[in-house]
Amino acid sequence: MSPMLSPGSDDIDFIDSQQLEIYSWLMVCMAILVALLSVVILYYILKSSWKKNPKRDSHPDLLDSK
Repeated sequence: MSPMLSPGSDDIDFIDSQQLEIYSWLMVCMAILVALLSVVILYYILKSSWKKNPKRDSHPDLLDSK
């Protein structure tokens, strides 16, 4: 009678693997969102820094200077 009352180990392994797969996809999505957010934040930090300190021509005799 006890096998009827408690689920089999195969059922528990199946449930655990499903939850693990869901959590792994959730972690992947969260990692992608955090990476995108950090790139956007870095872009705006650099953009504001570059506006405050624009690049100047240091040597007019260099070939690549304008």
